[in-house]
Amino acid sequence: AEMRAALLRETGFRASAGVASNKTLSKLVSGLHKPDDQTALPPPEAAAFVAPLPVRALPGVGFRTEQALTQMGAATVAQL
Repeated sequence: AEMRAALLRETGFRASAGVASNKTLSKLVSGLHKPDDQTALPPPEAAAFVAPLPVRALPGVGFRTEQALTQMGAATVAQL
């Protein structure tokens, strides 16, 4: 919170932050409360958080991969 406040004060830019057990989860959770908020995802809640997400939400899954996975019946992370 202090870093975000300093960034806003010195540059005028807002920032969001995600805190989780790994980089991928941190990226996913950081987008929940934009702009200018910090969100934490405790490890026991990680599986329940990612399960309903569309596969496209995963870093590295683009349009074509999403199409291929959907055709195989995996539209959400839980279905993978």
